[in-house]
Amino acid sequence: MPRERLGDVVRFYADLLGLPIWPMGRQIPGGAGLGDPVAGLYLQFRHDPEIDPVRRRFTLVVDSLDALEKRLQEVEKRYRRYRGFGWTDQYILLHDPAGHLVEVRQMQAL
Repeated sequence: MPRERLGDVVRFYADLLGLPIWPMGRQIPGGAGLGDPVAGLYLQFRHDPEIDPVRRRFTLVVDSLDALEKRLQEVEKRYRRYRGFGWTDQYILLHDPAGHLVEVRQMQAL
């Protein structure tokens, strides 16, 4: 991600999607870490990143798509919600401030 987008990207993942920011002792120089420090999300700084907004996508799981959708509407963030054939086949697609495509699905009870 571009270094100048750091604040926007961290606010997107931490404030909007609820990922915790890695503690300072766990941060890796040259980027920003969010989520679980062992298996979380690490966004590396690049001067001129090549981001394909369609091809590169990753999936996050949240407790409630409805709650996320409400937050997205409150901050007027563009997104698309998709519904498949089954009740559990629902997800939201949106772009982070760096241009990455993010798919968000709801955690399903076992």
